[in-house]
Amino acid sequence: MWLGETTVYAAGGRELPVSHMVIAHRDETGRVGRYSAVMRDISREVAAKSALELQTATLRSVTEAIPAIIAVVGADGRYRFVNSAFERWCGARRESIVGRTLPEVLGRSDHERTRPWVEQALAGETVSFERDYPGRGSATHLALSYIPLRLEDGSVDGFVGVAQDISQHRQEEVRLLQLTQRDALTGLLNRAGFEAVLDQRLKEGIGETLALLYIDLDHFKPVNDQHGHPVGDQLLQQFAQRLLRVVRPTDAVARLGGDEFAIVLTGVREPDHAQRVADKVVAAASQPFEVGALRLSVGTSVGVAFRADPATGWRDLVARADTMLYRAKEGGRGRHSGASRY
Repeated sequence: MWLGETTVYAAGGRELPVSHMVIAHRDETGRVGRYSAVMRDISREVAAKSALELQTATLRSVTEAIPAIIAVVGADGRYRFVNSAFERWCGARRESIVGRTLPEVLGRSDHERTRPWVEQALAGETVSFERDYPGRGSATHLALSYIPLRLEDGSVDGFVGVAQDISQHRQEEVRLLQLTQRDALTGLLNRAGFEAVLDQRLKEGIGETLALLYIDLDHFKPVNDQHGHPVGDQLLQQFAQRLLRVVRPTDAVARLGGDEFAIVLTGVREPDHAQRVADKVVAAASQPFEVGALRLSVGTSVGVAFRADPATGWRDLVARADTMLYRAKEGGRGRHSGASRY
């Protein structure tokens, strides 16, 4: 017996696809004496199969043409389809992706971070969110949407994940944000950047190891009055560089306006540590500043406050540092005051 698919010519010379079964009949000697055939018209099945293949090819072409990372995940949490953009982002061929689970492809840590959105999508809800992927080549920040994949009866059979690479957009946002938080003259943080750093430090839960130095140059106004603002600006720029040299990369230095500066120290266990940095600031300001042919001497007063109380926030820390700054000025300038615990 032979079973397969072939074609026959119907009335009018029309070619029909058929399911064809040929049966060999043997005689008394065991030799094949005759054949009979059974044919069934499978035009509809062939047309449906062709339509499905065309639809599949079209969908594949569309997913390849769209500038997006696309994946289809079944209700069992296994990948059913990924496009070439997903392959490039993942760094693996689709043959090694399709059929594997989300944790196997993404890694358990990344999967755990997205699991709440996966669960929402499998529950029938379309979700959108953003995620950072530092180790995924150039596409380090994605905007993702998980769309439920529904069957004809309305049940959810998985979800379609669509991701857009917004890394450059996010980098531009960060760049613009940094511009708004930087002092144009010195390149240090401005007041907005200074407050953002304090906000972030408290969110990180390290308020108890923070110290704040409030800094005000002494005798700076006569420099502007006698030599003009361009000279004063150069002196401020030089002082900013001196401040950067007395702190660690993890610390933050800001120009709050005019001749007022601030330093946010992290990881400070004892007030003495902050006082030693304040000593360095006072010493740095006491050295003459050379601007062109001019040799200018100013000085600085420093107020020091230690530890931010989570209950009162960083504004209390700033208020204490400001109070200590005025105390230093009242004590004769060119010195620091404070660094007491709250």
